[in-house]
Amino acid sequence: WKITDIFPVNCTGIDTARHKFVIDFDKYALKRRIEMFRDLSMSDEIVQQAFGLKENYMWRIKKARIDLSKFKDWDAYFTKILYRPFDIREIYLHDSVVWRTRKEVMHHMMKENLGLLTCRQNTLGFHHTFVCENIVESCIVSNKTREISYLFPLYLYPGKGDMFSQEAQQRKPNLNPKLVETLAEVYGKEPTPEEIFYYIYSILYSNIYRSKYAEFLKIDFPKVPFTRNYELFS
Repeated sequence: WKITDIFPVNCTGIDTARHKFVIDFDKYALKRRIEMFRDLSMSDEIVQQAFGLKENYMWRIKKARIDLSKFKDWDAYFTKILYRPFDIREIYLHDSVVWRTRKEVMHHMMKENLGLLTCRQNTLGFHHTFVCENIVESCIVSNKTREISYLFPLYLYPGKGDMFSQEAQQRKPNLNPKLVETLAEVYGKEPTPEEIFYYIYSILYSNIYRSKYAEFLKIDFPKVPFTRNYELFS
């Protein structure tokens, strides 16, 4: 099964376009930057020079500052991001300063969840897979070759991308029902979403798998072979 067929809802990681500005180890330092950015008493030129910001056809400093200054709850947009493996930092996740928040999928990771990370193409050999509990940056598992990382959340929460909603919500597995049905029929019982998730992660880490499918893994998303033996699956 192709990984994108197993987990129907998926996306690339967050692309800030200015990670040195919106991401930091220190939340206080990050907050000070955002406070200065939205303080319209300072000129655009001073802010641009102070933070080394670059404009493009889709993002203008003046407009972004005006937009952000209008938000009374501006300080509610700080959260944690898995920036690199085992490297959790602070991010200011607001559309006015982050290019692609990917909130249509990332909001599922703002609640209790697990996410699988991998890449679509792996030109230097397949070793790009990881798991997460947080939202993630776009090059988390392939920073050296700059191949875009994809996130596959295990569970989906209702809503239309409200990243910071604290309401208790009923979640559902982000698994292809046909796969779950097939496994349940073969094994004589339905495996839990976590069991399927763990199995997939172990397969992607198998040296035998990586060697056998090396050429295919260079050109497309991983495909996962499922065993018919439940004990082996377990």
